[in-house]
Amino acid sequence: MKEIFNFTDVEEMYQRCILASIAHAVMVGKYDMLTGEQWWDETNYNFQNFEGIRGVISFSEKDLACVLQNEMIASGEDDMVLLEGADNTTISFVQNEALPYMMSENENSAEIRITALFWSKGKKFYANVEEEQLMKKTDNILLPFLYSFEDAKKYWTDYYEMTDPQSRLVEEIYEKRILSKGKIKLGREIKNQLGKWFEDISNCLESFLEMNIDIEN
Repeated sequence: MKEIFNFTDVEEMYQRCILASIAHAVMVGKYDMLTGEQWWDETNYNFQNFEGIRGVISFSEKDLACVLQNEMIASGEDDMVLLEGADNTTISFVQNEALPYMMSENENSAEIRITALFWSKGKKFYANVEEEQLMKKTDNILLPFLYSFEDAKKYWTDYYEMTDPQSRLVEEIYEKRILSKGKIKLGREIKNQLGKWFEDISNCLESFLEMNIDIEN
């Protein structure tokens, strides 16, 4: 069992997931083909790059677990081998929350195939592979969730080719979401602004609802 990502913690990684999700929720109005790139199912954050790599970060009250799959790597890894050294609470959490999202369908059956995983305990992250190897096997898909806030904001601004007003809106909504753990409601002016930018904002509204963000009609 090896300590990894010692420059960040659970709260920071959660915040980067929220930032990514809000950028996606705003800009999916422009890029509707990216609808399935990111999505939340309660406290499980799913993401993929449409090039065969996907992952889920499952959050509990204090900790998280992340499971990753690279379809370009033919053989999967045994989750119990990758979880060696984890306590029973972590093992149960990974198996019940994160692993089901890695179900792959084939001709005759369904199976769970994973390439890498890591988990947190306290302020530390652990894995049973070296940090460099984990990142390489999953083509650095985790990078936006490991950046500093400013670097992550720049990454998503560039990725979605946001205008300055769009980037400011993302940061405004992000700050409101981070400050509240429960449901939040945004004013009608947000919906009006999205409607000025994009012809169809239904995917935007749906993505916001996944994060417990409602927007007035």
